[in-house]
Amino acid sequence: MDQKVTHGDKLPWCGGIEVIHTPGHMPGHLSLYLAGTKTLITGDAVVIKDGKLAIANPQYTLDLDAAIGSLHRLLDYDFEQIVCYHGGLFSGNGREALHELIQAYKKR
Repeated sequence: MDQKVTHGDKLPWCGGIEVIHTPGHMPGHLSLYLAGTKTLITGDAVVIKDGKLAIANPQYTLDLDAAIGSLHRLLDYDFEQIVCYHGGLFSGNGREALHELIQAYKKR
């Protein structure tokens, strides 16, 4: 990519792609929302591990609090599918799984 993008930018491909700043794993981490298909592409903000959503390598996540904040931000979107860089298409209820993941970290 040869242009700088920031949170909220809309890209013209695939019926429109919204850029979502999802720091935590890395400070400049980005996820994408495809409104036309109600799909979140979470990058490394969320991965699939043993069939469940998880934070990517929490021991190597630079800012775990920011990562949890990013999960909250993802819940602001009207999505039906989650695609993770590690694990592919999540087959369960993504919204419920994100809520469960947030709750699991609140209990720590």
